[in-house]
Amino acid sequence: MKTKKLTIIILIFGFFMVSFFECSDAGIAWDYKIVNCECEEDEIPLQGEISEETEIFKIEAKIPEIGNEKIDRELSDFVTKIISDFKQENPELPVINGQKPSWKNELWISPKIYEYSEDIKSVRFDVYQFTGGAHGMTSVFTKTYNLKTGEEITLDDLFQNKQNLLLTIGPIVRHNLKVKLGKMADDKWINKGTSETNLENYKNWVLEKGGLRIIFSYYQVGPRPAGMPEVLVPWEKINSILKPSFLILKQKNT
Repeated sequence: MKTKKLTIIILIFGFFMVSFFECSDAGIAWDYKIVNCECEEDEIPLQGEISEETEIFKIEAKIPEIGNEKIDRELSDFVTKIISDFKQENPELPVINGQKPSWKNELWISPKIYEYSEDIKSVRFDVYQFTGGAHGMTSVFTKTYNLKTGEEITLDDLFQNKQNLLLTIGPIVRHNLKVKLGKMADDKWINKGTSETNLENYKNWVLEKGGLRIIFSYYQVGPRPAGMPEVLVPWEKINSILKPSFLILKQKNT
């Protein structure tokens, strides 16, 4: 009877840990009440896929297609550079106790496209790397483009003053994160990761119809189980600090 109970406990614990790491590596904020998650990727237009495997590394990458030749070339170059840098930084496997490990260096690049309008789209890249240790690490990169001009859009193009932007959205973001993270919320951790004095805290963002979405990295505003939390700041909260040129464009798309 004791053996049966022990087996059941081990199975439950194993299921919990698998769900935990799947959610964490997918960038999903962990909720202690949830033991499963949807980690499927959205299907998006692709220029192509890269799949490469040797004795040293395994690489899987997708190159998104946004519909502008110049932009698509930049996106392709961005992905290939990440791959090139990964190979250069990890040319061989480490030797542990005189033997090479059973695992390989791994790189996975997964893109997602956000559409603000037909002419303005954002691309998010989740880049997962494993080069040994307890687990790999996922980094996020974002880019936003004007498809008519073929140019990348920056915060300077959208807002009258970046510092006013941060002072406006900072309190909104902190309140939202405390609600999202629940029991994991740590005021000092959140305050440091969202401080308005460090523009790097807000380097990953995308535009969508509902507002400006801020994406935080692992460990930026909480422990690893917090994943990569996202906060959507509604347009009505920041309309007053938008540049007139973008405000006019935004009004045409509402």
